[in-house]
Amino acid sequence: MSDLKMAELKLAKLEAQVADAGLHFTDAQWIDFYNGGWHGSGLDDHEIYGTLDGTHRLDLGHSMLNDTDVLDFSIVGGEHFNFTISGFQPQTFNGTVAPAWDRAHDTLEFDWRDAGVKTFAQANAAVHDQEITNADGIHHDMLLTIDTSNVHGTITFLGLGDYLEAQPGDHWSWHNEIFNTIAV
Repeated sequence: MSDLKMAELKLAKLEAQVADAGLHFTDAQWIDFYNGGWHGSGLDDHEIYGTLDGTHRLDLGHSMLNDTDVLDFSIVGGEHFNFTISGFQPQTFNGTVAPAWDRAHDTLEFDWRDAGVKTFAQANAAVHDQEITNADGIHHDMLLTIDTSNVHGTITFLGLGDYLEAQPGDHWSWHNEIFNTIAV
């Protein structure tokens, strides 16, 4: 099977997983809050967005047809979730301030407008990350736990702990959106 055919199959699988999770999948455009306005990124970049709810899996599977994913998730009061995501490759950095997004790495954004979270401090306090050992006892995942007064959820990023250890930076981050304002 050709590399192109394998990439097409991976992308079709991801699109089916996105639909099964009640999320949406688009090509080529999203708002770049760092550089202002809508930007087209190319057919191999995608945005996956919508409300997290239920138990689902997403295999991002980077290939010639999918090299950058923007995960833009809404956190909505009363919805509880347990997501597993593989293939997530965020930008890393040293220090305490995340750099502007380089458009070469995946990014993760949370929209808190319906979760009872009104400030960036509340959003930061609601998300906890920790490295955990994968079920195989060898590899390392990252677990995000999200808790507010009316939302509980987890996102397990398979292999992200191992990915981060191989990167030059020692931090990764996500973006919190509140009242159409972004902070890292």
